[in-house]
Amino acid sequence: MVGFVAGYALALWRGRAYLFGGWDGERYLSSAYMFDPQSATWALLPPLESPRAFAVAAVLDDLIYVIGGYNGRVDLAETWIFDPEAAARNENPWSQGPRLLSPRAGAGVASAPLAIYVIGGGIALPTEGAERYDPTTRTWARVETPYGPNWRHMAAATVGADIYTVGGWAGAYLSATERYRASFRNFIPFGPVNEGQD
Repeated sequence: MVGFVAGYALALWRGRAYLFGGWDGERYLSSAYMFDPQSATWALLPPLESPRAFAVAAVLDDLIYVIGGYNGRVDLAETWIFDPEAAARNENPWSQGPRLLSPRAGAGVASAPLAIYVIGGGIALPTEGAERYDPTTRTWARVETPYGPNWRHMAAATVGADIYTVGGWAGAYLSATERYRASFRNFIPFGPVNEGQD
């Protein structure tokens, strides 16, 4: 059983919930758990490399990315990748991914086709904009957002090709809903070539 925990990162993978880190009212946590709704039970998983709360978690290509967070002193730029299938085989499920361009805690996160977006954040330090992770190149790139430093604690979700953010805090509490087009489709006409033409 997990017990009291707040500020954790949570992701859903194949009908199960994976919970990472958090804060129990006294200390920051490195623990990891999996919840199986079929049996209504929690299972303890290999922990994070170090304690953190206010990280985010997202699924891409059957892996869970645990990104950023706050360790009680500083915001973190770390990316840790959790492989649920390796965990099921009792193998080490953790590997380190590329660092964020800026440390982020209390951010929003959304998985879009072929990318992860980490939006806003900033508890110990002001953080601007968002970052997009490309798993093909294993790189982060900056993305502009409609709010300045310290836009944090918003909800984010993907609907089709769009990412929606709801509320959050940016110097004041927000009631806005924002939409970002995460991907576009281009159709290139491709027809028969007429013979005899240059």
